[in-house]
Amino acid sequence: MLKVNSINDLPKWFKLKNYNCISDLSIEEIKDQISLRISLYEGYWVRESHIDRDLSSAEVYDDYSDNENWRLITSGNALLKLHRDFESERLSREENIANGFQDPPDEINCGISSSKSFMPYSSSGAYMHVKGLLNEGLIIEDEEYVRMKNELLVSSVSKVSQVFDVGCGSGYGSVVTSIELVESTDKEILHELKSLLPKWRKQLGFEEPDVVYSKQSDYKKVAPYKIIPLLDLWIWERLVKIKIPLRVIVSAIYPIGEKGETELKQTVIPLAKKLLSENYRDLR
Repeated sequence: MLKVNSINDLPKWFKLKNYNCISDLSIEEIKDQISLRISLYEGYWVRESHIDRDLSSAEVYDDYSDNENWRLITSGNALLKLHRDFESERLSREENIANGFQDPPDEINCGISSSKSFMPYSSSGAYMHVKGLLNEGLIIEDEEYVRMKNELLVSSVSKVSQVFDVGCGSGYGSVVTSIELVESTDKEILHELKSLLPKWRKQLGFEEPDVVYSKQSDYKKVAPYKIIPLLDLWIWERLVKIKIPLRVIVSAIYPIGEKGETELKQTVIPLAKKLLSENYRDLR
């Protein structure tokens, strides 16, 4: 692997002054900038066989916005952009309705609120589950009877979907259930849910993921620690398969000696890696 010997070997687009704007961002805006860089850092957007030294022939095959954001960075703009065009999506939806076409039911929202962990079950999800069982020959219908070919089919939708690999209209590793809102108080529901969660995990074989929850104090360190320029150097380092020594990173992002190699290794790099980790999450 090639190695950078001095800051003179760093790409011409890397100028620390380009990152002064990071200090003016809110916590939420900093989260967005880090999130956009995670996608770049993971490198899904470029074919290795097409990378050259200037990345001028980087070929997009996953998300065009990632490539556009890399071009922003290499043109001296540290503020990346979310490229989803909500206005175009709205106009397209209105045009479909005007032409007599209705969008398929939203299986996530189903007309009521949802969250990352709680996704109301849709009628279309139930239909797809039964259709999958029919296609697999696990349910047989005739004019008089509906016959189930396996006693497990009287079990929960979640267990059936896991055993027979039949979609249930919800994400893998989920429990499809109902919650009694009329007869049960919120306190009772939360108490029962706390008791049921470990049982469900054991019965379905899904362990609780090992995560670290984000702290506001972490994001407040992003600007003074120069985390964003560090991430951009790491992205470049990965893309061109080159190694940047710590002494060069220190000279590049702390030119007036704000931090040394020891602080970089003990405080800055651990924080940057934590922010990049898929196990680092917001608790909202």
